Amino acid sequence: MWLFGNQNVESLRIKGNVKGLIKLLEDEDPEVRAGAADALSDFDKPEVISALINTLADKNREVRWRSAKSLERLCRDKTDVLIQAFIDSKSIFQKVTLAYILGRLGDKKAIAPLAEAQNFGDKYVRRASVIALGRIRDERSLYYLIQSLKDPDADVRKRAVESIGRIGILNDEVKKTLLDSLKDENYEVRKASAKTIERLGLKLEDNEELALYLSALMRGAELILLGDKAIDALEIALKDEDWNIKKWASEVISDIGGDKAIAILKKLAEDEDWTVRYHAVSALGRLKQIDLLIKHLDDPDPNVRDLAIEYIKDFVKVIERKDSKKAEKLKEILQKHNIQV
Repeated sequence: MWLFGNQNVESLRIKGNVKGLIKLLEDEDPEVRAGAADALSDFDKPEVISALINTLADKNREVRWRSAKSLERLCRDKTDVLIQAFIDSKSIFQKVTLAYILGRLGDKKAIAPLAEAQNFGDKYVRRASVIALGRIRDERSLYYLIQSLKDPDADVRKRAVESIGRIGILNDEVKKTLLDSLKDENYEVRKASAKTIERLGLKLEDNEELALYLSALMRGAELILLGDKAIDALEIALKDEDWNIKKWASEVISDIGGDKAIAILKKLAEDEDWTVRYHAVSALGRLKQIDLLIKHLDDPDPNVRDLAIEYIKDFVKVIERKDSKKAEKLKEILQKHNIQV
């Protein structure tokens, strides 16, 4: 089927049979549809462009890709038709692929409709539009990209930060935006912000900004050197949704230690999210803050309870010979919670 279909496409292309190739865009075989989309790039006709635009809604990714490449070749001087199709489209596949083409072609007339697409319900359309705005590289896009940093989807926010970097303009508003994004709840957004700060050559003015930047790049050794000044940035990381980021942040905070670190960890150990409590308790355990761990013997989450128990038991073993009275007291506390020592 594939060989026959492929030969049929080539035969129609050689004969210049545009109608036949357009008909093959509806073939049941995606290989045939993709081949026809590729072959149609040889024919600069309105009906070809229209058919290829319709094919951007195809369920097959390769078919959409071939159609996009053909349209990019045919529409370098006809972006208006692509812009209008983007405005009119209700198909997610079609709208995403049109955004890709418009970004590649770089026509500044596409800025307004791409910006308007930030109100579209689908996150993939918003993401594709943000990427396209960055590829067009026009200063007017900065306002819309900055607004996109309020998007509920983390990947859209990440792409917006990256697009700001592609445009390459550093002004006060961009500076404030990037520094604010270093505090984003999502690590990938924070990391993209740090990379964009590097790309634009933004100079960090104080240790607070430096700590946020270093935390976004997970440069723990340098954060430890900053000491207490790094704690606030690490608090953001400790509340990240990524388990590994939480783990890393808890380890760095415990390495820094001190009263401020303990105060932050004590607060985070009461967080509603059990994973935040877990890593806060882990850091408190490494800092041997046993009195703060005791209350977590009643933690509603079994993982947090087990971690607190483990640290307290280990501590008992360490101090048993040096401070037998304190060891006995801790054993009694464990027994009251029906925990075997």
